[in-house]
Amino acid sequence: MSSITPHSIICRATFLILAALPAARAAESPRDTNPANVEVAALIDRWATARVQGDAAFLEKFYASELRIGQMNGGLVDRRDDIALFAARRIKPEYIRDTELRVIVYGETAIVSCIENLKGTYNGRPGQMALRMLNVLLRRDGRWQLVASQSAPITSP
Repeated sequence: MSSITPHSIICRATFLILAALPAARAAESPRDTNPANVEVAALIDRWATARVQGDAAFLEKFYASELRIGQMNGGLVDRRDDIALFAARRIKPEYIRDTELRVIVYGETAIVSCIENLKGTYNGRPGQMALRMLNVLLRRDGRWQLVASQSAPITSP
């Protein structure tokens, strides 16, 4: 009997993305009326707001216990450490704005890709950048939780 691990969830989600590329194009529409897609898109927007405001209570509920965030430099940050950075305001975004948001829901799994534009300070150092983001959410106990996130910097050619 196989067990479900964070690694197996990410592998399955990646397979689903690749297997459903034609469906992804349909989900790009800004007038998406699929209730699950709309719910997840609103939650991603709320996540951006929570990070700007340092809302640790929201992050505690939104982040799954097994969450690991893949950083743009190849490092990993676990759930507890990410929440602590925002709660202590060591990361203090002025804004986080997502563009090119694409939500694809497969039952209890949602794949979200976007470009995240942000400006703010990290440990007192100001910065501004754009990141290509890929997030995996699972629906558990009637709510969506972030189980994996990966970012890569977008640089000028």
